[in-house]
Amino acid sequence: MVLAAPAVAGRANGRQAPPRPTRPFRRDIEGLRAVAVIAVVLGHAGAPFMRGGYVGVDVFLVISGFLITSYLWQEAATTGRVGIGAFYARRALRLLPAAVLVIAVTLLATWLWLPASRLRSVALDAVTAAAYGLNIRLAAQGADYFAADGALSPLRHLWTLAVEEQFYLLWPVLLAASAIWFGRRPRHGRPAHRWWPAVAVAGLLAIASFATAVAQTVSSPSWAFFGPAARIWELAVGALLALCAHRLSALPRAATSTLSWSGLAAVVASAVLYTEATPYPGLAALVPVAGTAAVIAAGCARTDSGVQRALSSGLGQGIGRLSYSWYLWHWPVLVIAPVLFGLELRTGQGVVLAIWSLVLAAVTYLVVEDPVRTGRWLRSRPAHGLTLGAGLSAGLAGVALATAFLAPPSAAGRAPDTRVRLAAGEALPELIATAARTGELPANLRPSLAAADGDRPLSYADGCDLALTQYVISRLCEYGDRSSPTRVVLFGDSHAGHWFPALHRLAEQRHWRLFVATKSACSAASVLIHLPALKRPYTECATWHRDVVARIRDLRPALVVMSSHGAGGTPLQITDPGAAPGAASGGDAAPGAASGGDASSGDVDRVWTAAWLATARQLRSAGTRLVVISDTPRPVRGALGCLSAHPHDVGRCARPADRAVSETRRRAMVADALTRAGVTVIDPVPWFCTASVCPVVVGDTLVYKDGSHMTTAYAEALAPVLGARLPALD
Repeated sequence: MVLAAPAVAGRANGRQAPPRPTRPFRRDIEGLRAVAVIAVVLGHAGAPFMRGGYVGVDVFLVISGFLITSYLWQEAATTGRVGIGAFYARRALRLLPAAVLVIAVTLLATWLWLPASRLRSVALDAVTAAAYGLNIRLAAQGADYFAADGALSPLRHLWTLAVEEQFYLLWPVLLAASAIWFGRRPRHGRPAHRWWPAVAVAGLLAIASFATAVAQTVSSPSWAFFGPAARIWELAVGALLALCAHRLSALPRAATSTLSWSGLAAVVASAVLYTEATPYPGLAALVPVAGTAAVIAAGCARTDSGVQRALSSGLGQGIGRLSYSWYLWHWPVLVIAPVLFGLELRTGQGVVLAIWSLVLAAVTYLVVEDPVRTGRWLRSRPAHGLTLGAGLSAGLAGVALATAFLAPPSAAGRAPDTRVRLAAGEALPELIATAARTGELPANLRPSLAAADGDRPLSYADGCDLALTQYVISRLCEYGDRSSPTRVVLFGDSHAGHWFPALHRLAEQRHWRLFVATKSACSAASVLIHLPALKRPYTECATWHRDVVARIRDLRPALVVMSSHGAGGTPLQITDPGAAPGAASGGDAAPGAASGGDASSGDVDRVWTAAWLATARQLRSAGTRLVVISDTPRPVRGALGCLSAHPHDVGRCARPADRAVSETRRRAMVADALTRAGVTVIDPVPWFCTASVCPVVVGDTLVYKDGSHMTTAYAEALAPVLGARLPALD
């Protein structure tokens, strides 16, 4: 995100550099910024008519590519060179002061009001944002189910700045090379240059990046959305417009009117009609990008169309001027304020918060952004701007790293060790009942609130759980007594994976050879689902499931323990060759997956029941016992934040038992059908809840690490309880 870079005089070797070329101010582009930021902010605020507001980012990227390239290419054409140092100095003065202010305030607000478990993650986001690498961090996290399942970072929106700066590490150098290798000196005061080499380079970048975006939108959506390779084509489109502006200036009035109206309509339509389910960026991004390019191209002719007049209005100019600061402030406010004030962030509340963030943006623009950007001393030499930028980035990174290790608040009391008590034979229902009456957060909490976010079973650290887009099985991880003839398999998604610590302890105690087969968001039930995180059928799951079932059959284990998320997504097709016709429906089959039946009845619970029976049918063999652990209850939303805010009254963070269990009808149907089919079904709800409430802390142990997954410590404590319910193995 960037506004027009101001002309900055630079010095070279102690001498004043030639004055920078100027260009006419584009009021229509200032208004287009207003359209883009309104779309982004309203979309994030939850406005139902702006669910595709994220396309505003694409508008900003095209604008940035156009304005920056216009300036750089005019400099190259006029002077025969590009001042790289002066360019980066201008970028530092333009972007960093306001961004550093917002990040620093957000860090302070996170420490004061957000859950302690989030402090370290947000601090690391700040460090990578200061280094313009946040988009890489978010792309990697997007492939991580646990990270994707967690709360959103208040700094998440700064990924756009990282994409831009990664592009501008390369692009000015390429333009400078074009000016040196292919340029001609100015003649008679008029720029004379060969523009086609730069056009060719920008075109190749755009084509390669767009192809990457289309491919990654299917194969790796997080990298498509956040990664530079899939986004720089939008900046390159803006660059192409800048390089061809002298040709576009000759467009006839009728053409510019058509371009501007159709372009603005494309941007608005995509913001209104796109949703969270739209595969993005991919082909869908062509609409807002092409629309933005059309409006900019029409404006190159300097005609006075209706769109140009509308975009040049006072309101458009005012919001456009504040667009950068508003973009910086709106997301931290929308993330932190609901926690601070206990809001569910309904649409009206989100809009009110967005307006407050606009007030913060106006203050920031007047006090920080504009004074620094136009400061005479800072503009006098590139070294001044570069020094300020480096100092701000380094200082912010240091503060963020220090913040990451701040100790969260905790209570002074200590609680008895839950694992020791259960291993000694104490009854779990009594411990849970005691926990429901406890008001103090123990100082010896395991794991601590600060460490909860990174708490994961050993199998994840060993790479045994496949990420969303992975499906090739190189091996099944082995634990316990690897020489034992008694083979046990853990099979399912992350809600099977969080039982690994308990099974691991049992395997070591009972000399089992434990195999782990888990994949993020991939149920043990034989069904192809539509996965919202990928915005398409989860074909990787179906392929992985088929291969895992084949490997388990080859192992001939004594016991297979399965568990999965209770909701599990929208079923499209049962993938068991033996599924009865009419059991499931629709959708595209997974690679190598067999078709099921039809779910046109709309009874999703029956489809899931049939899918679980299909898995049981595939795995049933002589000597193999099957166990399904029903899904665990869910804690109250924001439970860890509640504990941070109320360490002396943890009871208010518990959840009523009747609201903690989801999909109750499906749960009962699956359990009944599997039991009649000879599968042992274990209901873990009594291990988490009394008849009325589900506490978040039991003894010294934190029960949940996030909104649905157990902590490793609580799973280990449950080992003897789980072991008592498993079938005896000869």
